[in-house]
Amino acid sequence: MAYRALPGDGTGDAAPRPPPTTEQLLAQQREELQRQDRALDELSGTIAEAHGTAAAIGETATLHTRLLDEIADDVEAGTGHVERETSRLDVVRARSDTKTLWLTIMALSGWFLIMLLMKL
Repeated sequence: MAYRALPGDGTGDAAPRPPPTTEQLLAQQREELQRQDRALDELSGTIAEAHGTAAAIGETATLHTRLLDEIADDVEAGTGHVERETSRLDVVRARSDTKTLWLTIMALSGWFLIMLLMKL
């Protein structure tokens, strides 16, 4: 099947166009410059938004860093308190003598048993 050119589709035997005039070229250049200006304006706005977002992220990161530092200080203080109390408990445990407690329990149990047998 052979290809046939359709009328007005730019193929076939259409007459060649004359070269653009200086005014037409200048108008095309102005349109292109306006299009580029609009694109640059849009890009500038996008960059400004990104700058604002980055500044907000930086402020948030600074705040979080400060809060984490405060938490770390509180944890260190709490750890120090726990270590001191643990040391005090170790001293109390070392000083406590359970032998006396067990002897007292056994003596009272024996006395209770004797009292019980005397009433029978």
